[in-house]
Amino acid sequence: MIRSLSRSARLPVAVLAALLLSPVGFAAEEKPLEALDGESVIATIAGSPVRLSDVQGRELHDLRTNYYQALLARLKERTLAALAERDRNLARRLDAKTKVPEEAVRRFYEENGLARDGSYEALAPRIRGYMQRQRRQRLKELHFARALESGLVKLHIAAPEAYIVEAPLGDPFTRGNPDARVVFMEFTDYQ
Repeated sequence: MIRSLSRSARLPVAVLAALLLSPVGFAAEEKPLEALDGESVIATIAGSPVRLSDVQGRELHDLRTNYYQALLARLKERTLAALAERDRNLARRLDAKTKVPEEAVRRFYEENGLARDGSYEALAPRIRGYMQRQRRQRLKELHFARALESGLVKLHIAAPEAYIVEAPLGDPFTRGNPDARVVFMEFTDYQ
């Protein structure tokens, strides 16, 4: 289907991956995308199972990770909105501009070497705004974490497993213990 589309009409990779990875059309072991792990059977070809680990590369792993992070971000927004409806004080705290002491702004300016970017007086409002947003974000994260701890929110999604590439070592030059449990491998292409 995609091949028949012109280059300009092709779907963005993220949209295409979401369509390809959606649970629609799974046969035997239907699972929502969030529940897929490397051993999940995503299709069968002539009766032989095809597992996610058989087709997943770095790009699909990154797409699944981005999908998980986007779902979690939306869930946090929805949770905080629901908590704010129940507790008007929380709503005011989340919306209020947090006060950032002048000393904290100056310390940030000095510790990050911002003198090269402009004077303190010119950058202080931007630094203060940044610090206020950071503090507000930490407050939101704290309230979401408390909602999880209290059982008010229960997650039914999990981050994709770590992306690990297994490469045969063959007979390369090595240093160190040949029986070590972990091997660091450097690949260099001299083209």
